[in-house]
Amino acid sequence: MNTDTPEMDAPKHFDVSPSELIHNKLKTRILGGYPKREVDILLERAADALAALQDENQALLRKSKETEKILENKQELEDALRAALISAEKTGETIVTAAKREAEILMNRATVFRAQEELKLKTIPDDLRAEIKKLSEARDRFRDDFATLLETHKALLNRIPTAGVRTPVEELAGFTPESYTEREDLIELPEDGELPGFLPEPDDDETENESGYVSL
Repeated sequence: MNTDTPEMDAPKHFDVSPSELIHNKLKTRILGGYPKREVDILLERAADALAALQDENQALLRKSKETEKILENKQELEDALRAALISAEKTGETIVTAAKREAEILMNRATVFRAQEELKLKTIPDDLRAEIKKLSEARDRFRDDFATLLETHKALLNRIPTAGVRTPVEELAGFTPESYTEREDLIELPEDGELPGFLPEPDDDETENESGYVSL
C-alpha cells in the first residue's frame, strides 16, 4: 500500500521520490535477496534524481550569491545616499549658521557706523552746521534756478521760426522770405568800389619795412 503524501513527493522532473525508495516493494527470491536488475534500475533512478538535485542545488547557490551581491550593492548605495543626505544637512546647517553670523556682523557694523556718524554730527560746531545748511539751501536754489533756465531756453528754441515761415511781426511788416535774399539792385557801391568803413586793400608796390610789417 502506498502511503506517500504530497509533501514527501519529489518534484515532477525527478523519476524517483524518497517515499518510493523507502516503500518500494521489490520482489524477493526464494533463497533471499532482491533481483539484481530491479535493484540496479532503482539505484539508477535514485542516482539521476540525486544528480538533478545537486545541479539544482548548485544553481540555487549561485543565484543566492548573486542575490547577496545585489543586496550588498544596494546596501552600499543606501549607505552612500544616507551619508550624502547627512552631509548635505550638516552643510546646510553650516551655511545657515554662517549666514546668520555674517548678518549679525553687518548689523553690528551698521550700528557702530551710525553711532559714529551721529557722534560726528553732535561734535560739529553750531556755526559750521549753519554754514553747511546754507550751502545745502544754496545748492537747492541753484538747482531750481538752473531747471527754470533750461525750461525757458527750451521755450525760446521752440519759438524760433523755421525757414520760409513768417512770424506774426513779419507778416504785419510785410516781410517775405525773398526780403532776406541779397539783391544787387538794392546795393549801390561807390565809384572807387570800396565800402565805407573798410580798409583799402594794399597796392602791389607796397613793400614790407625792416620790422616785417607792411607800410600803409
